Amino acid sequence: AKGSGNGRWKGGARVVSGYPNVYKPDHPRAVIGYVPEHLVIAEQALGRFIPREIEVHHVNEIRGDNRNQNLVICQDHAYHLLLHRRAKAYRACGNPLAGYCRFCKKWEVGMDTDCRGTHYHKACQAAYDKVRNAY
Repeated sequence: AKGSGNGRWKGGARVVSGYPNVYKPDHPRAVIGYVPEHLVIAEQALGRFIPREIEVHHVNEIRGDNRNQNLVICQDHAYHLLLHRRAKAYRACGNPLAGYCRFCKKWEVGMDTDCRGTHYHKACQAAYDKVRNAY
């Protein structure tokens, strides 16, 4: 039996990978009848369903904190990652625009970036290349 008719029914709530889920079998993004609670709360605030490409970000990065003021609706996965990267930089050095040098391991603003989005100082890259090409 499904739902409340099942002997293991726990009121329509469960946690998946740290995210509270609620039982809404008719929801377009339901997986086995469950939807992440933060998605449902964001949709209630918007007044409509959220398309699949849109993601919901937890400002304080606590997956179970689904208060309205802790949720940000992101246009896509790339923007969601940007918010996480800026939060990490802010925690590390106080500046959300800083990058992390892959060679010297320091946070700083104004570094160069390679095609993968990895930051580095030109001097650090030159020193690395010099050692690498010495053989």
